[in-house]
Amino acid sequence: MGAYLSSPSLTKTTTTGTCPNPTNKTSKVTWSATSMQGWRKTMEDAHITRTDVPKAGVADGNSDGETMVFSVFDGHGGSEVALFAEHHFVEELVKTKQWQEGDVGKSLVETFHKLDEMVDSSEYREELSRLTNGNKNKPQGGAAEEGDGEERISTANAIDLFQKLLTMNKDKEGKEDDDDSSGSSAPPPTSAS
Repeated sequence: MGAYLSSPSLTKTTTTGTCPNPTNKTSKVTWSATSMQGWRKTMEDAHITRTDVPKAGVADGNSDGETMVFSVFDGHGGSEVALFAEHHFVEELVKTKQWQEGDVGKSLVETFHKLDEMVDSSEYREELSRLTNGNKNKPQGGAAEEGDGEERISTANAIDLFQKLLTMNKDKEGKEDDDDSSGSSAPPPTSAS
């Protein structure tokens, strides 16, 4: 089935927490993050649930951790960059000049640009390789490598191909579009023809 399982993995992993509300010290903030692998052969996403981030606008970084960062990184065909972002995002965020000046929006943009540079840098190749090869749920990778036997396709192409396969299947069985309203369907296709 290529990059997909024959049936989805429905096992969910949940992380929860409670912390003081930074805007109202008498109340608490409760959060939860749940992930599920689904049809993919491996879990490709990563997330951040940090409640101890130094407050934006505090140049020396000596705040009482009143900022929270919640983020999801979609692996898009491989977990290594999502995991890399999970490991480095907050550290790089609080280092930006924009964060220290209190400009959260520009600091987020700057941080994503910095992570792009880091991923492309030879300095981080070993770490990315370790995340790819050392992860027990080894991702299938991003771009196809010559001779790897798998063709990678874009999400848009996968959806288009999936719709064509469904249409062909319905034509073959002589069914109308509204015959199956259960919401379940075959797994996505694995390669374009």
